[in-house]
Amino acid sequence: MRTVLITGAASGIGFEAARGFAGMGDRVIACDRDEAGLEALRAACRGFSVEAVRLDLADLDSLGAAEDAAREAGGIDVLVNCAGICSGTKLNEITPAEWDRTYAINVRGPFFLTQRLLPCMKESGASSIVNVSSMAGFTGGIQSNPAYSSSKAAVTCTTKNLAKFCAPRGIRVNEVSPGTAQTKMTLNWLGEEGLKPFAERVPLGRVAVAQDVAKVILFLASDAAGFITGQSVQVNGGMYMP
Repeated sequence: MRTVLITGAASGIGFEAARGFAGMGDRVIACDRDEAGLEALRAACRGFSVEAVRLDLADLDSLGAAEDAAREAGGIDVLVNCAGICSGTKLNEITPAEWDRTYAINVRGPFFLTQRLLPCMKESGASSIVNVSSMAGFTGGIQSNPAYSSSKAAVTCTTKNLAKFCAPRGIRVNEVSPGTAQTKMTLNWLGEEGLKPFAERVPLGRVAVAQDVAKVILFLASDAAGFITGQSVQVNGGMYMP
């Protein structure tokens, strides 16, 4: 049985990935600042091993709770950095505070959490880290602001750097880069009507749902991806083809 620590587990892609890992019999350490969402996850995974840990990536002091949980579990096999934020604030309206908070949650927090958890990762040759980036980090976004787009580009660069650093320990590092997805975050930003124009741009005719992305996370963390590292897997229905 593997031990998987996943951030952003209270909703959306993180929620579905946590359910997927738990359903395969993995021990899941589910981290998020949304305690109600974590309880909903535990209820959805009743009968499986899911531990809820409150974690706010913007508060580096709170990262100790995740490290403590990882050590108490005897180490972790998989780390999924899924938590992130995005707003529709226009370029000329972004404030320094919003810029800093976007980077704190999307880049700084995940990096320093990874830094703290690397000593807890098992050197079994099957351990891996999966980051969640975004198509916006490659294209500059469509309606997302530059704080979000550039922060996700930073995630991609960090993924590649970590992959090189971790390879000698047998730890793989990859990322999944979703296009527009129907999640709580995007619905709060765009709404149901706002998503429709995005779907019209997708060759496969719809935007992603959380399960589409979660399945790729599970794949990248699996033995089937055992010789894949430093890669970004685009999950966008053909909207962006690098």
